[in-house]
Amino acid sequence: QMSKRELDSDAKNSVSSEQVKKLQIDRTDTPPDVHRALMALLTVSLNTKNDATIVGTVKSLIEAHGAEVVAGWRDMSKHKHSVTHILVNFNKQKAIAALVPVLGQINTPRSSDLCTPLHLR
Repeated sequence: QMSKRELDSDAKNSVSSEQVKKLQIDRTDTPPDVHRALMALLTVSLNTKNDATIVGTVKSLIEAHGAEVVAGWRDMSKHKHSVTHILVNFNKQKAIAALVPVLGQINTPRSSDLCTPLHLR
C-alpha cells in the first residue's frame, strides 16, 4: 500500500490528459516528403506566396497523406509551429479560412509556450 505522502507525490507527478494530447501532437512522425514540402512552402519567402498556392499545395499533401499527417507536422523552430501558426504569423487570411476547417488547428498549442494560433494575433 502507498502512504498518503506517496499518493500525493504520485498525483503531482502524473501527466494530465492535456499534456498527453500535447505530447502526442509533438511526436507525430511526419513522412520526409511531407516535411520537405511543408518546410519549402511555409518557411521560404512565405510572405511572397499567394494564398491560392499555399492552399493548393497543402490540400495536395492532405489528399496524398491525409489531414492527420499534415496537421501533425511541426516546423523545426524552438516553438514547433503548426501549419496554422505559420499562416497566422504571416497573416495569410484566405489560406487560414480555407485550411483551418480541414486541419482543425485553430486551438492547437505550440509545445514551447502553449500558445494557439488565436493567441498570436
